[in-house]
Amino acid sequence: MNELFAKTWQRPPTEAESLGLLEDFVRSEIYYREAIAIGLDRDDEVLKRRLRQKMEFLYEDLASLADPTDADLEAFAAKHREKYLADPEVAFRQVYVSTYKRGPNAEPDARRLLAQLNSGTSPDAVGDSTLLEPEVRLSPRWDVAKQFGEEFAQSVLAVKRGGGAAPSGRASASTSCS
Repeated sequence: MNELFAKTWQRPPTEAESLGLLEDFVRSEIYYREAIAIGLDRDDEVLKRRLRQKMEFLYEDLASLADPTDADLEAFAAKHREKYLADPEVAFRQVYVSTYKRGPNAEPDARRLLAQLNSGTSPDAVGDSTLLEPEVRLSPRWDVAKQFGEEFAQSVLAVKRGGGAAPSGRASASTSCS
């Protein structure tokens, strides 16, 4: 309101003029809403023509916009790459090594179990019991991070298919990715 006044009169409005502009705006909004509420917009040919004219202007403006080129799209995709990448998915099998049960031997035991796993020992034959499922089905990285922590999720992504990983600092000793 004040901007339009300043453009028209080449000066900012006084406090009294600003108050008058605000009152006029509120009064217009009240009359408009009341007119719509009682249906004065229905069956009004002048209003229909005015709205059609506004829509035609709008469509003309939209139609004048050029379609982006392949180069434009590639530049946009490169600039916003992270928004369009799918989170990697991973499935793995974990072997739990209890720090409570094994105490200071937990990490050396985990490394020994990892060597056994890498030489072909079945994951079902080693490790300590836990309530967690040993196999995590194909899941997005964010879900693994939510369940096991960001550091663990990153370490699982670093493991090559069929390989194992060293202890992650958590009770999980190794992973075998598939």
